[in-house]
Amino acid sequence: MTELQPIRTHTTSQPAPRRIDPFDPSLRPLREAVNRVVGSVFYGTLLQQMRASSLKGTYGHGGRGEEVFAAQLDQVLAERAGQAGRSNIGEAIVRSYARQQQRIEQARAAEREADREPLQDGGTRT
Repeated sequence: MTELQPIRTHTTSQPAPRRIDPFDPSLRPLREAVNRVVGSVFYGTLLQQMRASSLKGTYGHGGRGEEVFAAQLDQVLAERAGQAGRSNIGEAIVRSYARQQQRIEQARAAEREADREPLQDGGTRT
C-alpha cells in the first residue's frame, strides 16, 4: 500500500484568499447596487407575476386607481424589498464579485512583482 499524500489546496505562492464577509463596510457600494438589482429583478418579477394572477377578491383590491399605478407601486415595493434585509441571493452575488475583485488584485500584485524582478542580463522589465 502507498501512503496517502496531503491534499494541497493552493499550489501557488499566493496567500490563501481571505473569507469574504458580504457585510464588510468596504463592500457597501457593491452591496447597495446588488440589492437594487435583486429588488428589481427578483422581487419586481415576483410582484409582476402576482399582479397578473387571476386571484383577485372583492376585498383588498384598489380598483381602477391600483390598476393604473400598479407598475409604479411594484417598482417602489421591489426597491424597498431589495434594500430591506439580507437576502441569500444578494449575499452570494456580493461574495462572488468580491472574490473576483480579490483575484484581480492578486494577479495585478503578482504582475507588478514580476515586473520588478531583475532580468538575467541585469536589467529590469519595463
